[in-house]
Amino acid sequence: MVGDLTIRDVTREVTLDAEFLGLDGTGLQGEPRIGFSGRARVRRSDFGVGGAPEGGKVVVGDVVDVEVDLEAALEDRNPA
Repeated sequence: MVGDLTIRDVTREVTLDAEFLGLDGTGLQGEPRIGFSGRARVRRSDFGVGGAPEGGKVVVGDVVDVEVDLEAALEDRNPA
């Protein structure tokens, strides 16, 4: 999946390596649910974030792995 990621008013296109986890037709409340998992690797410096504070040490590296787990349910727009 490809989309835009914005950090501190800087927007870059990011590719999310997504995996379809499945469809549950009955869900917790009887509604259909779908699941995905995804991963992306971004460089903080691409968004103007990073570097050491003046006189400080770098605590977080430039490359950050982002992981997303998503579960979505179909909303019943016509409840009985």
